[in-house]
Amino acid sequence: MSKKNDDPPLTLVDPDKMMVILIIACVITLIAFVLVFRTAKVEKDIDFEYYRNEVENSLQITKREYLLAQAPPYLMTEHTITATITAYNPVEEQCDSTPLITASGKTVREGYIACPAWLPFGTDVFIDGKKYTCEDRMSKKHPNRFDIMMWDYEEAIEFGKQIKEIIYYKLVK
Repeated sequence: MSKKNDDPPLTLVDPDKMMVILIIACVITLIAFVLVFRTAKVEKDIDFEYYRNEVENSLQITKREYLLAQAPPYLMTEHTITATITAYNPVEEQCDSTPLITASGKTVREGYIACPAWLPFGTDVFIDGKKYTCEDRMSKKHPNRFDIMMWDYEEAIEFGKQIKEIIYYKLVK
């Protein structure tokens, strides 16, 4: 016995109508994105170059620093010298035409010190228990002087010229 199906067959949405609906949806989405990105505000006073340099400096590790970090303590020798310590500010009058770039190529920051040429870049020196990293150079006419970078001019003047003991470590060859 066969049943007669009087219901009309199911039909999908007309493909032409579906294409129009899809195009309209895409256009509306595109307009929404354009409106959102045009009205989004980017702060003009953010110094992106500063942050890029900070990230590069924090991630930058030299071969020497890597070797020192891997070296067992018995391969390091401690050296103590007495030297003249002064302070400087990163300004053209006290440096060169690029006062915010150290001789090692890094951006100036607290904790950096200018050292004589005989001490390699990246060497940590300790003065009164505080650690400084050698990233800048002293003039060759000062073979036994170290110059601490300070942002504040008055603080640098107050620091003056001091004779102190400096401790640094060298890898045994």
